[in-house]
Amino acid sequence: MQRADSARVRELFDRALDLERGEVAAFLERECSGEADVRAEVEALLAHDSGSMAAAIEEATASSAPGASSLPRPGERVAGRYDVLREIGRGGMGVVFEAEQREPHRRVALKCLNPGAFGAGLVQRFRREGEALARLRHPGIAQVFEAFVVEGAIPQPFLALELVEGVPLDEMAASLRIEERLELVAATCDALAHAHARGVVHRDLKPQNILVEGGRANPRPKIVDFGLARFEDERDAEALTRESSLVGTLAYLAPELLEHGSAGAGPRSDVWSMGVVLYQIASGRLPFPLEGLPWARATRVVLESEPTRLELVVPSLRGDISTIVRKALEKQPERRYADAAALRDDLRRFLAHEPILARAPSALYRTSRFVRRHRVLVAGIATTLLALAAGLIVSAILALRANEQKTRAELRAAELRELVRTLVFGLEPALAELQGAVAVRERFVRTGLRFAESLAEEADEDPARLLEVAAAFSSLAAIQCGPGANHLGDYAGGARTLERANELIDRALRAAPDDPSLRCFRLGLLFHRSGALRSAGASAQAAELAAIVEREVEELEPDDDFPAVRRVRAYTASHRARNLADRGELAAALEESALARSWFADELASREDARDRIELARLSCHRGHWAIRLGDLDLAQAEFEAALAEAERAFELERARTRDAAPVWVIGGLADALQGRATFWLECRSDAGRALPDLVRARDLAAPVAEADAADHAIARTLAIVRLGLGRAYEILGRTEEALAEVRTFLDSADRRAAEAPGELDAERDALVGRQIVGRLLWMLRRDAESEEVLDAALARARAAVARQPASAQAADDLVLTLGALAHAHLERAKRPELTEDERKDRWRTAARWFAEEERVVRDLDARGLLAPARRHLLEKLPEWIAKLESAART
Repeated sequence: MQRADSARVRELFDRALDLERGEVAAFLERECSGEADVRAEVEALLAHDSGSMAAAIEEATASSAPGASSLPRPGERVAGRYDVLREIGRGGMGVVFEAEQREPHRRVALKCLNPGAFGAGLVQRFRREGEALARLRHPGIAQVFEAFVVEGAIPQPFLALELVEGVPLDEMAASLRIEERLELVAATCDALAHAHARGVVHRDLKPQNILVEGGRANPRPKIVDFGLARFEDERDAEALTRESSLVGTLAYLAPELLEHGSAGAGPRSDVWSMGVVLYQIASGRLPFPLEGLPWARATRVVLESEPTRLELVVPSLRGDISTIVRKALEKQPERRYADAAALRDDLRRFLAHEPILARAPSALYRTSRFVRRHRVLVAGIATTLLALAAGLIVSAILALRANEQKTRAELRAAELRELVRTLVFGLEPALAELQGAVAVRERFVRTGLRFAESLAEEADEDPARLLEVAAAFSSLAAIQCGPGANHLGDYAGGARTLERANELIDRALRAAPDDPSLRCFRLGLLFHRSGALRSAGASAQAAELAAIVEREVEELEPDDDFPAVRRVRAYTASHRARNLADRGELAAALEESALARSWFADELASREDARDRIELARLSCHRGHWAIRLGDLDLAQAEFEAALAEAERAFELERARTRDAAPVWVIGGLADALQGRATFWLECRSDAGRALPDLVRARDLAAPVAEADAADHAIARTLAIVRLGLGRAYEILGRTEEALAEVRTFLDSADRRAAEAPGELDAERDALVGRQIVGRLLWMLRRDAESEEVLDAALARARAAVARQPASAQAADDLVLTLGALAHAHLERAKRPELTEDERKDRWRTAARWFAEEERVVRDLDARGLLAPARRHLLEKLPEWIAKLESAART
């Protein structure tokens, strides 16, 4: 027989490894038809593969595993003193039951070890385990009450343990802030340190063996299943695990255990496991991608590769916490923390903002800690420096005008202009990238506007000087209202600042009318000013400016390849697409935005730019939401995936550039993209499991920035929307109280932003949407009076929004959804069994009235071309629902 092609065999073998065991035969039959030699070699490889062999063994020994006739059943009594209630878990070592102990009377966890799992040494091992755990007395360790053996043909060991009614650490962590999660890990290390001090190592630490009691309000971790414990001082004891039968969960096993078996076990191997747990709890993923890999391959990954650095997964977890994780996950045990106590102590130092011991504190490191603790002092110094520069400039200009010591004054003014340039274009962008610097930048704006006006007065009609001052005003406007970056949410103030910049550029263009850079800069200013006015609620003015921009962009030379021209065309097309979507022209918006995306792609093909990638990510997010409204869910998913890919790339670029923390604007962009994809999973698939990891990561990105910068409206809104997503996820999971808490946080943020910036469209809409959802959650919790009050307030806001923006498809759609929410609330209340028949009919009639108003609005929107495609089914369904409810109420 001719030898089969090795590449073909390898390809089929790799594909077969990804299949379930029952699918392999059909796969080979299909793929190897007429290729008996290929099939034979693939089957030979599969037979020797460790993962497949393990599956075959598991299948062959299923009948003798725990769960066969030797195990007790619910209702049986064990050893005359334990009444078995139910099975609560099983694993490789055995099965755990909930049982009731007769004397003393208490509920316990009764662990029954598989008699055939570890050979002849089983009974001795099990008694030793009980002896070991009896020495451990710590509130963070599940207490062992008794170890005993029921004699018979095959002795059956049992262990009576404290019954811990908690949830696994990773499940609890998903609903906690990062500081709370780190505190849980530190508390777990405290319990583990108690064991290490008594010579006991766990050897199977993982989130499932760390249960958290007390709920979110008072979480308390407790380590369970010290069943793999091994005494360090038992030099002459038989090894509890042979090198050939390693016990534990591979994803959490230290390299020395994978290489040398139990001979490598010690406190430092437990530290590795806690390092993996810490990484997973902090980031939502494991440090090594092992899912689906056979044992041998997964082992090689752990031994030979390095984990992705924590800060590359969650940008906010840079610096000290990443250093702690790296030290816990050192390949060489001697480079790790010596024991759990050392890891715990460094975590506590980090949480207290104290220098950690995992590295020597350099001067730069100590300085960064000083800045974190004394942010107000640093802010004062920066602002004082700027004010001093402004004062000196004014003095220099006055001296020049008085013609006193003219040459000297001119030199002084030139030097001070350079200082101002350094501050505005050097210091300010650096501040823009720092978390916690928005308050500093707010003072920077007040002072900066004064010295910018001074420079404008001194600029005369010099185009270069006018462009420089206009750029200063533009930079100050970015602090006030963005776009995109961390800003103060002062849209009206930002629009005024941009108007002043426009005036200066117009003067410069009169002196140099053919300068393409001036023309493009002017268009960019108009574009951003239009956006600021739009966000401030001045829709008519915004539309007028947008029309000017579109007209002048069309007048640009079509073959002009000037980079600024390409960029302004892309931004203009993106802005035009958003205006089309606002008018309900979603198909046209997708078409226009495709042009914008092609321009961005062309630009990025020749030059990497993180800001353009973030803009492209935002554009893809918009396209995803428009696709949802059109009902094209495949396109929506593709757009959200593309948005996240662009945002991740932008983050990588900025991390490489700064070699430290990512700038705030790219953190916000990445959090927005994560939230966008989560929205797809929640709203289109009702899949909270797929959405939660994205939402948790987005929250961990945005929360530290938002907490540091209370004045940063952009990041505050990002975090608020993420919390809204978390609320929706908890609602799907049936955790209504937690959902309500998250959505109330979102609503509080929206109300605060709406009060601080009256007329801001995003804040107003968030306040409306928040009330819709809070109202729904309240009636789910049977808090009817509160629900009606909140939903009535939502309806008032929805009607006001339509009155302010009669041509806005989004405002119209929000009114439709609010009316539907009111009708649905009464329908759900009508289902309650305690209602009388008359009360139930009254609810039906009320729901029908709300549906009737919703129908009037829907038909009006349809007549005006503002009805979203995803709502068109209501034209047919609403009359059916109304008729059915009215008929039921009459019966």
